[in-house]
Amino acid sequence: MATGFTFHSQRHVEAALAAAPDGVETVILVTPPNGAASAGPEIYFEMVRGGRARFPDADCDAMIDCGGDAGIAMRALRCGWRHLVFSGPADMHPKLQDMADQLSGRLHRTRPKTVDLLTARVSEDAVRPPLSIPTPN
Repeated sequence: MATGFTFHSQRHVEAALAAAPDGVETVILVTPPNGAASAGPEIYFEMVRGGRARFPDADCDAMIDCGGDAGIAMRALRCGWRHLVFSGPADMHPKLQDMADQLSGRLHRTRPKTVDLLTARVSEDAVRPPLSIPTPN
């Protein structure tokens, strides 16, 4: 079973990965809606890469939301993203999926359900309930 978290910062990535029980549950890190257009796919990719380097035993998948921008989706694939949310025109889906297939990637039409870590005052406490981890007293 996987639990998704919308991350906005390196701190969010690290909070989600730090709380993940080793190998028990997959954490899915998802950029904010249309996040690829705001900070760029490279910035978010580095956040995820940094988190994976710091917590190498955490089971993690990452997904970037490209909104409806096919150009940004292609840029995300080129910089290393393999799971993309693309809500653009239906005629672009097969073309982008073909590109993703060549890189062992996957195109998603909708975002998964996530806990948005921006709305949580303390990210570490926000990740515990979805991962079924008791909050320390």
